[in-house]
Amino acid sequence: MFRKKYHAAIYNAIDDGIINRDFTQRITITGTTKRTRLDKVRMLSVDDIERLIKLAKSRRRITQKADATNLKGNISDYVILTMILTGMRIGECLALKWHNLHYDTSTIDIHHEYESDSHHLGPTKTPSSYRTITVNSQLLDILKELKVNHTDYVFGVSQRKLPPARNSVDHELIRMMKMLNIPTDAFSNHMLRHAHVALLLHWGASIYEIRDRMGHSNITTTLNTYGYLISESKHENTKLITDNFSKFI
Repeated sequence: MFRKKYHAAIYNAIDDGIINRDFTQRITITGTTKRTRLDKVRMLSVDDIERLIKLAKSRRRITQKADATNLKGNISDYVILTMILTGMRIGECLALKWHNLHYDTSTIDIHHEYESDSHHLGPTKTPSSYRTITVNSQLLDILKELKVNHTDYVFGVSQRKLPPARNSVDHELIRMMKMLNIPTDAFSNHMLRHAHVALLLHWGASIYEIRDRMGHSNITTTLNTYGYLISESKHENTKLITDNFSKFI
């Protein structure tokens, strides 16, 4: 498709007298085939996700300083835990301020993305990403521990009053994955968003619930992004259905 459009533009330029020949003749386009989403992002099993959650809970510390002994984590563990349990993008997570957390309704408002380079808040990725999600009270209780840092940002550290940089979160996540012997090839912090969807499907959430929670404007986006997870869940459900029916025969 791209090649056709490119050549069409060249031929129009020749017709208009801007150039006098097709300079792309005898040029061969090389490269690998398009990578799939599965190639780009490391997929975590439900068991791996549960182990990451457990490790993040045990390693969490309110400071941003790394532990020289590697026995304890830092504030990035809170970010990782929140991303897994909410499906937020890392920028959405780092942008959270205390007024976005509602302890009376167990909800979180996702209204901005945090830009680590400029240290400013920007809009969410799309209008539909501007949303409010329900969370469990246990997560909110864990996040309440960070109030001792006395910052406007939920994940702000006492020294700078700002959230950690994205690469700091990445480094802590890679460290944790290595501790759990989870391969780090095709690493991306976006895998935590995929991990959340895997948990939702494992718990029986509908595609419509996933769409709203992930902030997609339509079902097509959800299916295109997480279709491979839905297929895996379908195989599990099919086995569950056949196993249950076999009880009546």
